[in-house]
Amino acid sequence: MSTEVYNQIWRDAQQTLRGLIAKDEKLGRKDRDIDKQRSLQWVLRLYADYIRIVRRFDECYDQIVQPQKRILIKKILEGCIGRLLELKHELVSELEMSHYR
Repeated sequence: MSTEVYNQIWRDAQQTLRGLIAKDEKLGRKDRDIDKQRSLQWVLRLYADYIRIVRRFDECYDQIVQPQKRILIKKILEGCIGRLLELKHELVSELEMSHYR
């Protein structure tokens, strides 16, 4: 694929990430202790969305050749992976889920 295709994937991923951050902030304002089942669904949805966005940024990072863009994408990718790990920790420990079901 051409550079233009991956630049478009990168732009789309940025737009998706903006929406995901807004959804994440909305969840942060809610009181999660009142309804654990509902908060569990929110966190699971966020977790799945972050996995999708990490894959898209990883694909862009792997295929884009320009070093300046790669540095920026790497920072965004590391931030998304960090948030993904935070959500995983929240699912496993705080919402009383486990790795095994």
